Amino acid sequence: MDSLVKLERTKVLYKLTLMLSVFSSTLIVFFHTLKWFIQDELTLFMTVPLLLIGYVFFYGSLLFSVLYFIFSRYQHSFLLKALPLIVGLLALAIVQIIPYAPH
Repeated sequence: MDSLVKLERTKVLYKLTLMLSVFSSTLIVFFHTLKWFIQDELTLFMTVPLLLIGYVFFYGSLLFSVLYFIFSRYQHSFLLKALPLIVGLLALAIVQIIPYAPH
């Protein structure tokens, strides 16, 4: 019975980590894509704290994904264990490499 509880806890933690990674990655790509539109509509004084909150949330979830990858006991597959980290690193690469400029 105890091993079933640990297995379910591991599955729930994996799903939570993956959902957090996907949500924060989508949020940061959305903020990065619409940064100039947000700045025009909300003024500069609202844009900086909004982007700061988004980036702190993204880097926090990326750190959580790294820690999950290192300390996870999810035994199914190496790729499944690394999937939240891969999603976060892919979003980071998109934000850093692709230039978004206003029209």
